[in-house]
Amino acid sequence: MTLRVGIDFHGVMDTYPEFFKEFSRMLVDNGHEVHIITGSRKELSMKELEKTGIVWTHFFSITDYHEKIGTEIIDDSKGDPHMPAKFWNPTKSEYCAKHGIQMLLDDSPVYGKFFTEEIGTIYAQVLRIKKPKSNFNPRASISSWDVVRMDDNGNTSIVANYTSKEEAIKKANELKARGHKQTYSVEKIR
Repeated sequence: MTLRVGIDFHGVMDTYPEFFKEFSRMLVDNGHEVHIITGSRKELSMKELEKTGIVWTHFFSITDYHEKIGTEIIDDSKGDPHMPAKFWNPTKSEYCAKHGIQMLLDDSPVYGKFFTEEIGTIYAQVLRIKKPKSNFNPRASISSWDVVRMDDNGNTSIVANYTSKEEAIKKANELKARGHKQTYSVEKIR
């Protein structure tokens, strides 16, 4: 099975470049796909990526894509692109659906609501920590709560992670309300 992993550059890869250098190399060296999925223009991102040693197989820029299809984009005084959220926000999930991305690692909670069951992509929000260690575990640095699903065979998997217990309970209850056979619980990480 070929894994297709999408990773946001700004806020994820550039925040933990040593980790993602090794992680991306491991995936690519073993025949898997690494899709960099970012908001900034490819030309600008390439300059930053060259410094990191991060490897990838595919690159997708929200801005370049929308320029190509004719969406109106306005650059601010710093050169950062802007367009209505109704165009920008669902673009990562649309790309993931079209290219069969199995998991997207991103730092923004804004995109998560667009990753529905129909999309078929696991959306994992990467939480930033202030001073990553060389062998860091981002989840070990903050108190957080996992929403855990148990299937009919007793297998468990984490389906969401929140910094607030209340948010985690709300999500678990939403999932329970769908009426599937799986059970959901909330577990404290730290």
